[in-house]
Amino acid sequence: MRGLHQISEKWAITARADVSGLVGDADLGWNAQAGFLYEANDRISLAVQYRAIGVDYDNGKSGSANFAMDITTKGPLVGVVIKF
Repeated sequence: MRGLHQISEKWAITARADVSGLVGDADLGWNAQAGFLYEANDRISLAVQYRAIGVDYDNGKSGSANFAMDITTKGPLVGVVIKF
């Protein structure tokens, strides 16, 4: 899911989120981010956001063949958006 809400002529609030692996015994992955978008002109915008990405994975094997990962990475994003 994602959304954009214009708060003035030049500024907007943006948000995005998704989740995967919610069916059966599947593993879980997710992403969430939110921030601000400044529209400098019709073609160029500047984005400042905060993002978090998570993965929870286990291959279901035991012993030395077992691999499991439960990690969350988060931090700021700064970018330029160019519309063609």
